[in-house]
Amino acid sequence: MSFGRRILRFGVPWLLLIAFETGSQMSLKAGSAGLAGETLHWEWFVDIGSRPLIWVGVACYIAAFVMSMTILSRLPLGVAFPASALVFIVVILASYLVFGEMINVWQIMGFGMILAGVLLL
Repeated sequence: MSFGRRILRFGVPWLLLIAFETGSQMSLKAGSAGLAGETLHWEWFVDIGSRPLIWVGVACYIAAFVMSMTILSRLPLGVAFPASALVFIVVILASYLVFGEMINVWQIMGFGMILAGVLLL
């Protein structure tokens, strides 16, 4: 298999998975700001259903599911699932850039451990 075909077969689904997973988390976070009332009451569900960013987050989750199934059909579970942990790093970095959330030393150490684990696969 040529390098270009390998990138299309393996690399593109990984990039899309990371993009959709990150998009879902960011959209749900932004869409959940100021939700009405207590959780699990009917007003809360109505409020959720009326927020476009919540629907974007749900759509991104569905797209991420499709990418996960694509990846799992092409790689062993023991490789595919641990490598999906890269999403954690991207989401934390995106939350720092978009929402101004702080990144602490423990998270940075966790980044290193995740990257080391993925590289060892």
